Amino acid sequence: TLDKYIGDCIMALWNAPRHLEHHECAAVGAALDMQARLLELHTGWLEEGLTPFRFRVGINTDTVLVGNFGCEHRLNYTVLGDGVNLTSRLEAANKPFGTVALVAESTRTNAKSEFAFRSVGTITVPGKTAVLHVFEPLYRTPSHSLSPASPTTGISGSFPSTCSAGFSNPFLRTPNTASHMDILEEIP
Repeated sequence: TLDKYIGDCIMALWNAPRHLEHHECAAVGAALDMQARLLELHTGWLEEGLTPFRFRVGINTDTVLVGNFGCEHRLNYTVLGDGVNLTSRLEAANKPFGTVALVAESTRTNAKSEFAFRSVGTITVPGKTAVLHVFEPLYRTPSHSLSPASPTTGISGSFPSTCSAGFSNPFLRTPNTASHMDILEEIP
Protein backbone atom coordinates (compact mmCIF):
# COMPACT_ATOMS: atom_id res chain seq x y z
CA THR A 1 0.00 0.00 0.00
CA LEU A 2 1.41 3.37 -0.98
CA ASP A 3 0.72 5.42 2.15
CA LYS A 4 1.85 8.92 1.28
CA TYR A 5 4.38 11.27 -0.21
CA ILE A 6 6.32 13.27 2.36
CA GLY A 7 8.36 15.85 0.48
CA ASP A 8 10.76 13.74 -1.59
CA CYS A 9 9.88 10.62 0.39
CA ILE A 10 7.45 7.79 -0.30
CA MET A 11 6.01 5.77 2.56
CA ALA A 12 4.55 2.35 1.82
CA LEU A 13 3.40 -0.56 3.94
CA TRP A 14 2.75 -4.24 3.51
CA ASN A 15 0.13 -6.50 5.14
CA ALA A 16 -2.55 -3.84 5.30
CA PRO A 17 -5.32 -3.42 4.53
CA ARG A 18 -5.17 -7.08 3.48
CA HIS A 19 -3.12 -9.80 5.15
CA LEU A 20 -0.04 -10.71 3.14
CA GLU A 21 2.14 -13.72 3.90
CA HIS A 22 5.87 -13.04 3.80
CA HIS A 23 5.38 -9.27 3.86
CA GLU A 24 8.98 -8.72 4.96
CA CYS A 25 10.19 -10.48 1.83
CA ALA A 26 7.94 -8.34 -0.37
CA ALA A 27 9.34 -5.15 1.18
CA VAL A 28 12.98 -6.25 0.82
CA GLY A 29 12.30 -7.47 -2.72
CA ALA A 30 10.75 -4.12 -3.63
CA ALA A 31 13.86 -2.29 -2.38
CA LEU A 32 16.17 -4.52 -4.44
CA ASP A 33 13.92 -4.24 -7.50
CA MET A 34 13.96 -0.43 -7.20
CA GLN A 35 17.77 -0.48 -7.06
CA ALA A 36 18.01 -2.66 -10.17
CA ARG A 37 15.52 -0.55 -12.14
CA LEU A 38 17.21 2.70 -11.20
CA LEU A 39 20.55 1.31 -12.37
CA GLU A 40 18.94 0.54 -15.75
CA LEU A 41 17.56 4.08 -15.93
CA HIS A 42 20.95 5.57 -15.00
CA THR A 43 22.50 4.05 -18.12
CA GLY A 44 20.03 5.82 -20.39
CA TRP A 45 20.23 9.07 -18.47
CA LEU A 46 24.04 9.13 -18.69
CA GLU A 47 23.85 8.56 -22.46
CA GLU A 48 21.51 11.56 -22.68
CA GLY A 49 23.83 13.71 -20.57
CA LEU A 50 21.45 13.73 -17.60
CA THR A 51 22.58 13.44 -14.01
CA PRO A 52 21.51 10.24 -12.26
CA PHE A 53 20.26 10.38 -8.70
CA ARG A 54 20.42 8.14 -5.68
CA PHE A 55 17.68 6.96 -3.37
CA ARG A 56 17.59 5.48 0.12
CA VAL A 57 15.26 2.92 1.69
CA GLY A 58 14.52 1.99 5.31
CA ILE A 59 12.56 -1.17 6.15
CA ASN A 60 11.27 -2.16 9.58
CA THR A 61 8.88 -4.83 10.84
CA ASP A 62 6.87 -3.96 13.94
CA THR A 63 3.38 -3.85 15.39
CA VAL A 64 1.82 -0.47 14.65
CA LEU A 65 -1.59 1.17 14.58
CA VAL A 66 -3.20 1.16 11.16
CA GLY A 67 -6.45 2.66 9.95
CA ASN A 68 -8.24 5.88 9.21
CA PHE A 69 -6.98 8.63 11.50
CA GLY A 70 -8.22 12.19 11.74
CA CYS A 71 -11.66 13.68 12.09
CA GLU A 72 -14.93 13.47 10.17
CA HIS A 73 -13.80 16.23 7.78
CA ARG A 74 -10.40 14.79 7.03
CA LEU A 75 -9.41 11.15 7.38
CA ASN A 76 -6.09 9.62 6.39
CA TYR A 77 -5.45 5.90 6.07
CA THR A 78 -1.98 5.48 7.56
CA VAL A 79 0.15 3.84 10.23
CA LEU A 80 1.30 5.25 13.56
CA GLY A 81 3.80 4.07 16.14
CA ASP A 82 7.43 3.70 17.11
CA GLY A 83 7.95 1.25 14.28
CA VAL A 84 7.12 3.94 11.73
CA ASN A 85 9.62 6.33 13.33
CA LEU A 86 12.33 3.67 13.24
CA THR A 87 11.66 3.06 9.55
CA SER A 88 12.30 6.73 8.86
CA ARG A 89 15.50 6.65 10.95
CA LEU A 90 16.72 3.64 9.00
CA GLU A 91 16.18 5.49 5.73
CA ALA A 92 18.22 8.43 7.02
CA ALA A 93 20.99 6.16 8.37
CA ASN A 94 21.83 5.05 4.83
CA LYS A 95 23.69 8.29 4.22
CA PRO A 96 26.42 7.88 6.86
CA PHE A 97 26.72 4.14 6.12
CA GLY A 98 26.98 4.74 2.37
CA THR A 99 24.20 2.24 1.69
CA VAL A 100 21.02 2.33 -0.37
CA ALA A 101 18.81 0.17 1.83
CA LEU A 102 18.89 -0.68 5.53
CA VAL A 103 16.64 -3.07 7.39
CA ALA A 104 16.01 -3.57 11.08
CA GLU A 105 16.91 -6.86 12.72
CA SER A 106 13.21 -7.75 12.96
CA THR A 107 12.90 -7.61 9.17
CA ARG A 108 16.15 -9.47 8.55
CA THR A 109 15.10 -12.25 10.93
CA ASN A 110 11.91 -12.85 8.97
CA ALA A 111 13.45 -12.48 5.49
CA LYS A 112 16.88 -14.08 5.89
CA SER A 113 15.77 -17.39 4.38
CA GLU A 114 15.14 -15.62 1.04
CA PHE A 115 17.72 -12.82 1.04
CA ALA A 116 21.37 -12.33 1.90
CA PHE A 117 22.15 -9.47 4.28
CA ARG A 118 25.32 -7.73 5.42
CA SER A 119 25.61 -6.34 8.94
CA VAL A 120 26.64 -2.70 8.62
CA GLY A 121 26.70 -1.60 12.26
CA THR A 122 24.47 -0.16 14.93
CA ILE A 123 22.39 2.95 15.40
CA THR A 124 20.76 4.61 18.38
CA VAL A 125 17.43 6.25 17.69
CA PRO A 126 16.99 9.65 19.39
CA GLY A 127 14.84 9.30 22.49
CA LYS A 128 15.70 5.60 22.87
CA THR A 129 18.50 3.92 24.80
CA ALA A 130 18.66 0.62 22.93
CA VAL A 131 21.34 0.11 20.33
CA LEU A 132 19.89 -1.38 17.14
CA HIS A 133 21.76 -3.59 14.67
CA VAL A 134 21.12 -2.67 11.05
CA PHE A 135 21.60 -4.73 7.91
CA GLU A 136 21.92 -4.09 4.19
CA PRO A 137 19.96 -6.41 1.89
CA LEU A 138 22.30 -7.65 -0.84
CA TYR A 139 20.44 -10.08 -3.12
CA ARG A 140 17.84 -12.82 -3.27
CA THR A 141 19.29 -16.20 -2.46
CA PRO A 142 19.38 -18.38 -5.59
CA SER A 143 16.99 -21.00 -4.19
CA HIS A 144 14.19 -18.52 -3.48
CA SER A 145 12.01 -16.27 -5.53
CA LEU A 146 10.19 -13.28 -4.15
CA SER A 147 7.17 -14.30 -2.14
CA PRO A 148 4.35 -11.81 -2.02
CA ALA A 149 4.96 -9.82 1.33
CA SER A 150 1.10 -5.83 8.51
CA PRO A 151 0.93 -2.67 8.65
CA THR A 152 3.89 -4.28 10.33
CA THR A 153 6.40 -3.92 7.52
CA GLY A 154 6.96 -0.38 6.38
CA ILE A 155 9.27 1.02 3.78
CA SER A 156 10.28 4.64 3.60
CA GLY A 157 12.21 5.77 0.57
CA SER A 158 13.78 9.14 -0.06
CA PHE A 159 14.80 10.39 -3.49
CA PRO A 160 17.23 13.32 -3.05
CA SER A 161 18.58 14.73 -6.29
CA THR A 162 21.78 16.16 -4.82
CA CYS A 163 23.37 13.18 -3.09
CA SER A 164 26.97 12.72 -4.16
CA ALA A 165 27.43 9.15 -2.93
CA GLY A 166 27.76 6.31 -5.44
CA PHE A 167 24.94 4.00 -6.45
CA SER A 168 25.05 0.51 -4.99
CA ASN A 169 23.70 -2.38 -7.07
CA PRO A 170 22.95 -5.58 -5.10
CA PHE A 171 22.56 -7.68 -8.22
CA LEU A 172 26.25 -7.38 -9.01
CA ARG A 173 27.21 -8.90 -5.66
CA THR A 174 27.29 -12.60 -5.05
CA PRO A 175 28.66 -14.43 -2.01
CA ASN A 176 32.46 -14.33 -1.76
CA THR A 177 33.01 -12.35 -4.97
CA ALA A 178 33.19 -8.65 -4.14
CA SER A 179 33.16 -6.41 -1.12
CA HIS A 180 30.66 -3.61 -0.66
CA MET A 181 33.33 -0.94 -1.21
CA ASP A 182 34.59 -2.67 -4.40
CA ILE A 183 31.10 -2.42 -5.86
CA LEU A 184 30.73 1.23 -4.86
CA GLU A 185 34.01 2.04 -6.65
CA GLU A 186 32.89 0.22 -9.82
CA ILE A 187 29.56 2.05 -10.09
CA PRO A 188 30.11 5.83 -10.09
